[in-house]
Amino acid sequence: LFKQTIEKIIAAQTIINEYSNTKALNSNIIFFHPNFFEVF
Repeated sequence: LFKQTIEKIIAAQTIINEYSNTKALNSNIIFFHPNFFEVF
């Protein structure tokens, strides 16, 4: 279970990074915080 959680966090971080890179100039960019990971 712990390993799966780590994998989900890594996957989410990758998605966030890609989103940030492609939408860096978007004023509507969403900023994620630690609570974001609680939904997994």
